[in-house]
Amino acid sequence: MKKTFKEYYLPEEQEFDILWKEGVIILDTNVLLNFYRYSPETTKTLMQTLQSLDKRVWIPYQVGKEFHERRLDVIKEQKQNYKELIDTLDEIEQKLANKSRYPFLSSDIYNQLTSVFTHSRQELRKTEKEFDARFYNDTLLEKITILFDGKVGQKLTDKKLQEIYKEGEVRYKSNIPPGFKDGKNKPFPQKYGDLVLWKELILYSESQKKPVIFVTDEKKEDWWEKHSGKVIRPHQHLVKEFFDKTKSNFYMYSSFNFLKYAKVRLNDEIEQKAIDEVEELANSQLKNQQLNYFKSSKILIEIQVKSTSKELYYEFIKFIENKGYELNYYNVNNNDEFFTIFIPVGHPDLIRRFRVKILPLLEDYGLELVSFSSHLSSNDSK
Repeated sequence: MKKTFKEYYLPEEQEFDILWKEGVIILDTNVLLNFYRYSPETTKTLMQTLQSLDKRVWIPYQVGKEFHERRLDVIKEQKQNYKELIDTLDEIEQKLANKSRYPFLSSDIYNQLTSVFTHSRQELRKTEKEFDARFYNDTLLEKITILFDGKVGQKLTDKKLQEIYKEGEVRYKSNIPPGFKDGKNKPFPQKYGDLVLWKELILYSESQKKPVIFVTDEKKEDWWEKHSGKVIRPHQHLVKEFFDKTKSNFYMYSSFNFLKYAKVRLNDEIEQKAIDEVEELANSQLKNQQLNYFKSSKILIEIQVKSTSKELYYEFIKFIENKGYELNYYNVNNNDEFFTIFIPVGHPDLIRRFRVKILPLLEDYGLELVSFSSHLSSNDSK
């Protein structure tokens, strides 16, 4: 039965071995852009891992195009993040300087804090200037350029692109991945970017007769199969379409999982702190993505719980969904004990109903309530 419904099964161990030993490693745009969001040490680790794969690394033309179009925006974003943090430190230090408001602070403690703020501010300003310099002299761009020299796909012809756009219009109406989630949120032709990338990926695998590992930090359901918010595997339609056209296997990893398994599969000396940093950024991006989605909801319930059992936690998630609540996001932190759940509701009365009907049942699932709160969306707060 597995041969008939291959797309519903994870690859066998032997198939994973072939993927890691012979497969082409293809990176998504978001993976390259995140190089600018990691610490220099983690970026260096990722670059070294990719360099060790040599000619097996490749990117579609669409990825290269999107990377160059968005690179400066990410640099600007990171520069602004450092500026905001410096401003926050200045604000805190100004408040502490008012000793009449904080008489309980001894001079020794105050001097220690001032020293920490001064050192932190200097370090942050140094990094801010480094990002500013990247607008004109980007050494990271040079390293990425060298890494992918001769490893970028050819631009598709206008005729081929028009065919893909036309096909995309039909696919998106039927929620056929990838990219249908962009159908309503992006203008033409950007909304078909993921589909163009996908077509390039298939064409390259056909020409090379090689399986593919696709590394992406995309989190939407038009790439992944999800159940109760948990990623199960690459979307079954993608696995089937890829195999039907190439007769080769296809698998996907997030940057975090790619590094984690590369450490074992490639015997690569990857420090755990680099893997942890990649995971931390991924979780932060997922949370921000979902919170942006919730802006269209009037009220957002946020609950944090503690659990010693993932299985019981997922049973609680299913219970909430069966009660008719739309569960759009829940996050597991690094120690797998604390969970944050966001639930959009349409009326304040539903907050009280949730508190009365759902919260008392937490103990039945071995969960301990850490916090419960509700938030107005930005639309309602104006």
